[in-house]
Amino acid sequence: MLDPDDPSRGDMIRSGWRTMFGVFTVAAREPYEAIVNLAFENVNQVYKTKFGVVISQGAFTDLIVCLTEFSKNLKFQKKDSECPLSQKRSPEPSRKSSGGKSSSSSPRRPLANTSVEEGYWFPVLFAFHDVLMTGEDLEVRSNALEYFFDTLIKYGGGFPPEFWDILWRQQLYPIFMVSAFSP
Repeated sequence: MLDPDDPSRGDMIRSGWRTMFGVFTVAAREPYEAIVNLAFENVNQVYKTKFGVVISQGAFTDLIVCLTEFSKNLKFQKKDSECPLSQKRSPEPSRKSSGGKSSSSSPRRPLANTSVEEGYWFPVLFAFHDVLMTGEDLEVRSNALEYFFDTLIKYGGGFPPEFWDILWRQQLYPIFMVSAFSP
């Protein structure tokens, strides 16, 4: 785990981010509050202080999956309000370069052959979609729906038509189909 007294150690992690997020994802599913809280504190610290490092190591999707699991934990779904994905904003990868510092340069891609939309926005939007479709708590699901559409409204104008087609088929259409058949 990360030592809060020595945040510089996170910069030395080269290939362990994905494994760490895998462990934190498992912890996020636990029914024990102390485990969930400790894991959440660590993930939140990484999000706030090492976002750029996580991106450069190709672990952004793993971070998003991990944060999603905290929101879906049946016993602690209310942690959703503390989750970075749920603070009325989405991560803005095009404005982050390294170490979480703002940059006006072009966005960095998590993987060489992925677009910014595929590498960043699809995982973020899928996280909201996943919580909406599989979460148990109505308030958390409603928040996920609100954040999903807020993100589309705020950032969707820059998405290419091909990406909108993917979003429609894989995320939007299933939401509307479930809504159409709900009592």
